[in-house]
Amino acid sequence: MLEKYFNALSILSFDKAKEILDKEKDIRSGYLVWTKLIEYLYQIIQLEKGYHNLGFSVTKWGTKKDKTLIAAYSELQTDIHVQIEVEHNHSQGSSSSNEITQFKLLKDGLHQFLNIRVKLLRLHEIETLSLLLNVHYFICEYQYLNALSNLHQMQATLKEWNDKVENEAKLFVPARKPALITWFSKTHEFLVAKFSIYFFDYLQLYGGCILSDMKIFLSKTNPDFYSKISQFQRKTNCEWITIALQTDQQLQTYH
Repeated sequence: MLEKYFNALSILSFDKAKEILDKEKDIRSGYLVWTKLIEYLYQIIQLEKGYHNLGFSVTKWGTKKDKTLIAAYSELQTDIHVQIEVEHNHSQGSSSSNEITQFKLLKDGLHQFLNIRVKLLRLHEIETLSLLLNVHYFICEYQYLNALSNLHQMQATLKEWNDKVENEAKLFVPARKPALITWFSKTHEFLVAKFSIYFFDYLQLYGGCILSDMKIFLSKTNPDFYSKISQFQRKTNCEWITIALQTDQQLQTYH
């Protein structure tokens, strides 16, 4: 039963997984410990739906506003470890040694599965943060293509997250955007502005834009570094402003 159940989950066939549990529930109706276990397996289906729908990016999960998907997985992990152990101890006298061994392996397997999910959810956040750090590093090292590639990858990630939040808002009462997404979005926006001013010449050359077009483009970035630099130049009456970059990966200084 469990092999079919997890096979169904692995191919995102959640309805099939539920059907398997429905049949098993009727068969095991007289066994309290198995009934409890099947209830947890039903919960895993809901959590897996959230996992594959980027539920980790949403602050609210289930009925509790302060519960994240990571918290829901962790809570279920604890419940399985504690509750099933209690139920099993009560029925241990009427169970064979083989059943006891199988049940222990099953409990340990579920515990490991949930633990892996929690680690993967945290990894999603770390990977996204790593992307932002890479963008900043490549900009500082004046590596145009690497910075551009990571910016595009970050933009795709944020678009996927934002689409998920917007879809949730259509189904439920619109809520404030999760702080995690807001912070990532603002940081990405800042890095786009920094990238645009650092690689001004590249963007003008490869984009085939004249100076007036570039001014319009840069005015849409936040912050608008070009306007700030222009204002500073007018106020100080200086002849020019130079951005000098001494990079470790290059053999010369760029300005």
